[in-house]
Amino acid sequence: MCVYVLLLLTACAQVLHFVQQGTGSPLARVRLLAATLLGHLARGTLAHDVVPPLTLLLADSNTHVAAAAMRALMGAATQPSGIAALLAPTGLASLGYAERPAAVRLRVSELAARVARVNDDATAAVAAAGLLTGLQSDLKSHDVVVALAALETLAQLAESDEAATGLGTTAMSVVPALLQTICNSNADLMLRNRSLVCVGRIAGAAAQPPPEVVHVIAGVVRDEDTPPGLRIAAMEAFGLFGETVAGAETALCTDQSVIAAVAVTAFSGGAGVVVAMHTLATLAGAERPAGAELFSCEAETALQDGVRAGLAGARGSPILAEALFRQLQRRGPTFLEARNPVCLPVSS
Repeated sequence: MCVYVLLLLTACAQVLHFVQQGTGSPLARVRLLAATLLGHLARGTLAHDVVPPLTLLLADSNTHVAAAAMRALMGAATQPSGIAALLAPTGLASLGYAERPAAVRLRVSELAARVARVNDDATAAVAAAGLLTGLQSDLKSHDVVVALAALETLAQLAESDEAATGLGTTAMSVVPALLQTICNSNADLMLRNRSLVCVGRIAGAAAQPPPEVVHVIAGVVRDEDTPPGLRIAAMEAFGLFGETVAGAETALCTDQSVIAAVAVTAFSGGAGVVVAMHTLATLAGAERPAGAELFSCEAETALQDGVRAGLAGARGSPILAEALFRQLQRRGPTFLEARNPVCLPVSS
């Protein structure tokens, strides 16, 4: 068995040389075949040799070849050896992708985002190599397809709290572009929607969540001309911003009118009721780790006043308020009673 494995590895190493030559063929179908074959080798011990030629094919003029290289490198990104090869100087950084066309930049950004979500070391390596800096310009692209693709890559990063936090200033550097898109009433509605969700999670995960993000979200929620779908996205963004204690403190103390608006929606029923209910529960700490549910009396008071205002202005049934109460009670029988004792509890 060992002899067979050694012979197989030797054969792979010999074949690799010929396959690599195929990546430089003037014929697209030969390059496509080479990319496909290299993809099979990228998941094994030869990843370090396979990744460099595949990386160059990301910029191939033939979209089928570039797509095959992308699939192969995505496979390599699932293995430690492949990740190391992607982060090496001969990997993604070798493309000099900042000067490449948008399609190439987006492929590199998507791969970098995949790698960044693996662990803290990979996140740090991606940030140090500047492999996500192209997202800033792509988010501002006048091409809606390019901007949406950049947003989807950003959303992948935002879904990983560790990656969003670990990237630090790199992640926060895209916030101004996101806010600009959100405030642009002429921008594509889907772009504004996705920008809200991304900025809520990324900005809320910062060590010092920026209040200006809350002001923008609040403006969307309060604006009577805001399309219903966009308003729901803004409420979701408000909840995502408040997933951390620092984010919740900032959200609650910056603009208390938003909590009341969310509470009215939560207790009135209709469009957005589920998102609004989840946002209130998130701000109250229902999903934060034990010991991280509580915050300052100012924030507690803002939350409770907002909920009371919502109940007063709601058109719906107390059944919805009871549903929120039960959701918070899932944290344990003392969760509500353990809120800051200086402030009146919500249930009083």
